Amino acid sequence: MKNILLILIYLGIIQHTMVYSQQIEKSDSILFYNAVQAGIEKYLNKIPIGKEREFGFNTSDEFSEISLGEPLQNYNLRDYSFSDTSKTNLFKPIKTWSLPLIVNNKYRCLLDIIFTNNSYKAVGFGLPILASDIDDFENCKHMKNVKQKALFIDYSLNVYCIVTNDANKNLEFWPFRSINQCASDKLQNKDKYSSTEIVEILKINNKKLKNEL
Repeated sequence: MKNILLILIYLGIIQHTMVYSQQIEKSDSILFYNAVQAGIEKYLNKIPIGKEREFGFNTSDEFSEISLGEPLQNYNLRDYSFSDTSKTNLFKPIKTWSLPLIVNNKYRCLLDIIFTNNSYKAVGFGLPILASDIDDFENCKHMKNVKQKALFIDYSLNVYCIVTNDANKNLEFWPFRSINQCASDKLQNKDKYSSTEIVEILKINNKKLKNEL
C-alpha cells in the first residue's frame, strides 16, 4: 500500500502537466485523472505477489516509479457490414482511452478508461506486450514529431494501428504490428494506410476469418 500511496501523490503532482487527449475537455481532466488514480490503485492491489512480470513489472518495487503516458483515444469502424466503403467518415472516435503506464521510460502496461453514465471509469489493465509494441513504434522516425495520436485495434481481424491526422484532417493508420497477409500486394508492408485501405484490409481479413477466401 505504501508504494500505491506514493503513486497517487506523484500522479497528483504531474496531473496538470499532462497532454489532453482528443475529447477529454480540460474541465473534465480532474475527473479523468481521478479515475486513473482509482484504477491504478485497484489493479495494482490485485496483482498477486510474484506475478508482477505478467503485468509488465519486474517487481512490486517498480509500482512507486510509475508515470503516465499520453492517453490514446480508441477508434472503432462504423460499419462492419462493409456495405459502403466510399463514405468519408468510416471510423469514429469512442469514449475509451488506453493510457500507458511508464517505468524507466518504457511502456509497461495499459490502463483502459471509459466515459459512461457521465463519469470516467477504469475498466481494464495489463497487456504488457501490446504496450511494449506501441512504445517501440512511437519511438520510430515516423512518430517523432506527431503531437496527437489515437489507437485502432481489431484483435479478431489482426489489425493494430496508431491513428493520426494528415494536413487535411484525414485519418492515417500506421500499423505497429505488420500487416502481411493481405490478398492484395498493394496493401502489404506500407508504412501507413488511408481509411479506405484499412477498411479493405479488414474486409479481406473478415472473409478469411469466415473461410470465404
